[in-house]
Amino acid sequence: MLQRLLPVLYALEFLITLIAVYTVWGEVGGQNHLDYMPWYWKAGIGFATASAVVQLTTALARTDSSARWRIVTWTLVLAGLALCAGLVTFYYHLNEPVDEDEDVPATVAPTARLSHPTTGPGAIRG
Repeated sequence: MLQRLLPVLYALEFLITLIAVYTVWGEVGGQNHLDYMPWYWKAGIGFATASAVVQLTTALARTDSSARWRIVTWTLVLAGLALCAGLVTFYYHLNEPVDEDEDVPATVAPTARLSHPTTGPGAIRG
């Protein structure tokens, strides 16, 4: 009975992981950078990460001798995808467009009012 439910559970895990990937990516990398990024970066990294998580889960469920290598492989794939997401986000952070509505604040040099010692307030009169 459980073997019949596994594909459905893996599909649900894929969908939940997909939501989690984009939520974490938007929180960690910044939603503005994610908004400037083209769709193919987001789709490729998001779907690949969700697939890798499902594959890691299937590797964890295995009991044969190759399970350890599969676990290590899928963990490394996930680390590589996280690094790729970080690099792409950093690229779009460096190359984000400048808003035209924002005016660059002009630097105002502070001016001091100096008074002459004989005519200003607190002058010594005698």
